[in-house]
Amino acid sequence: IFGHSNGVMPDAYLKHNPIVKKKRAEIIQSSHDILATRITDAVMSNKISGGKAKSLRAGVSNLNDELNQSHSKLEGDLKMTIKEQFKELLLGRVTTGQMYAMLTPLSVVCLRNAANTTESPCSHEKYRRMRKDKVFVKSISETLGTLPDPANCVGNKCQDSLLGDWSLPLYETYEYYKKLLYSISRSYKHFFQKIEFFIFLFSRQIIFSKSMYLKVRGSMHFLND
Repeated sequence: IFGHSNGVMPDAYLKHNPIVKKKRAEIIQSSHDILATRITDAVMSNKISGGKAKSLRAGVSNLNDELNQSHSKLEGDLKMTIKEQFKELLLGRVTTGQMYAMLTPLSVVCLRNAANTTESPCSHEKYRRMRKDKVFVKSISETLGTLPDPANCVGNKCQDSLLGDWSLPLYETYEYYKKLLYSISRSYKHFFQKIEFFIFLFSRQIIFSKSMYLKVRGSMHFLND
């Protein structure tokens, strides 16, 4: 591209192109808005679980108290006002970089506070090894250790995790593969190994989170372990 033999310089051109930068900003804003809407809907319908669920419910309760004191509205109007305010507050924190908001490989949304100086569960082991191997000096590795590392997400064991309807595809895929595992012949070796690997990779998270998935989905039907 642009007469170069590799993608380094073209990539630099595109990153600094005003049109590309504007479009990228629009995509990021749209993604933040969609995620904030999904989280808000889940919180307002109380179909959430995970480490962050309790504080989000408390936030809604506080908003409810504040609005009840300052407004005399019909219940339906009040709920809509709370919903709008909650989304606005959440979206503001995400877009200004005060809070991370990303869907991890374990299908939980990470809502870690960017100012949190405690060690994040997902990066603990990685930076502990780096300190041990002296790749980084202790002061640097401790700072990096506070940042979330989605590739090593620990799922709902983390205090910053949030389960919602976005978490269900992982459970549904797991359930499908689990049933498929018992119905196909081992002669399909390559396919069989892929299924086994998927189940091995995600079974601990899903079984540990059994009651949480059940609450989010709002159904009594669940996988049998």
